[in-house]
Amino acid sequence: MAGAMVGLVPGPVDATSQAPRATSRRRRFPRVLRWLVVACVGLELVYLLGVNAFLNFGGLALLFAGTNQVNATFRRAWSLWPGSVHVRDLRIVFQDANVQFSIDLPRVHAEIELVELATRRFHATRVTGEELVFRMRHRIMPEAAGEPSTRMLPKIREFSDPPLFEATVPTPPISDEEYDLWTIHLEGVDVGVREVWAQYTRYLGQGRARGAFRLKAARSLWVGPASLDLEPGRLT
Repeated sequence: MAGAMVGLVPGPVDATSQAPRATSRRRRFPRVLRWLVVACVGLELVYLLGVNAFLNFGGLALLFAGTNQVNATFRRAWSLWPGSVHVRDLRIVFQDANVQFSIDLPRVHAEIELVELATRRFHATRVTGEELVFRMRHRIMPEAAGEPSTRMLPKIREFSDPPLFEATVPTPPISDEEYDLWTIHLEGVDVGVREVWAQYTRYLGQGRARGAFRLKAARSLWVGPASLDLEPGRLT
């Protein structure tokens, strides 16, 4: 007689045993999402409070403390996103052993590489604005101070007139290891121009400046592909 075959037939799945786990997962997801949203909002609030307080309560003065090479002032500034800064009545002045210049912009928006400020690099990857006033002059030898042409150099109120070479004892060039001077690097520049005064030539009118440049103090001046389009105006 054939042996009896005993089979095990799986019983029906108890849906009620898995329901609590599925319900728990569904409840956990909104909590995680809620915490992520809260964390993002919190980080944004910290950024808004920190950066805007830095901009409007003397942060730049602390940043440029200890150097007479570069300084930036403004009436008002704000940022809603890291590195994206809106400024009103911006003024930047710069000098090294050979050159002094100033930049005035009533309205400007810049995308700034914030981390590079810690290495004495003011690097803006995009700069837009209107009503630019740019003034630049070379320092002169003391014996040229009384020459008539010296009176035609632009005035930069932060620096004494005339802009004489400073009497210093010649020193060896700064090595790369000791170099700690500021670098100004602007890219993606597209600003309206109201005045350009370079050395003995002054233009007053309307124009547009586009391009890029980088000034590395005591090292080099580089001008990238750039253009300056000027409408008919006053040239002296």
